[in-house]
Amino acid sequence: MSQQDPNGANNPDNAANAGQSPYGQPISQPPPPGQYPPAGVPATPAPATQYPQGQLPQAPPPGQLPPGQPPYGYPQYGPPAPQPLSPTDERMWGMLSYLLAILFGLFAPLIIFLVYKDRSPFVRETSREALNLSITAAIVSITAMIGLFTVGFGVMVVVPPAGVMMFFVSFMLLFAYGIAVLVLEIIGAVRANKGEFYRMPYILRLVK
Repeated sequence: MSQQDPNGANNPDNAANAGQSPYGQPISQPPPPGQYPPAGVPATPAPATQYPQGQLPQAPPPGQLPPGQPPYGYPQYGPPAPQPLSPTDERMWGMLSYLLAILFGLFAPLIIFLVYKDRSPFVRETSREALNLSITAAIVSITAMIGLFTVGFGVMVVVPPAGVMMFFVSFMLLFAYGIAVLVLEIIGAVRANKGEFYRMPYILRLVK
């Protein structure tokens, strides 16, 4: 019966000398000569990707990306889309475009037009019509008042009876025009409350 040599293959020192680790794994060997450049010689870099002259790689079109994934991994931010108004709100703001114009002039339909023009086509058209009516009424009123208190008073000084008559008639015409504008605004408010668009007659449509 043979005895195991303590200095045999099972000895860790002998296993290391034989190219094997004491745990059964091979010991890494240095690379053979010729795989590294000689000392002092720089390594040759890997060749870069070549593209045709004047052409660069193009990003894939958005339609080819996964849904909801912006190109190049950057998130896309932007203002949220305006929410459309309900039919009830459309009728309400269309009606207020005319009713508030009676109290606040052209400022009320202007504000409603700017705030809701992208949220409701009906409110946009109605408030624009109310705004054009208010602008026309303001132009006519200012022009009539200037003519009344300049030409009217001048005629009154030169020819008192004719000047008084002219001043009285001009004032009555201006008052009648104000009543007509009030009636048109009420008609427009009633039509808007019903969901109908009313096109105003004889006004300047300066806001398109």
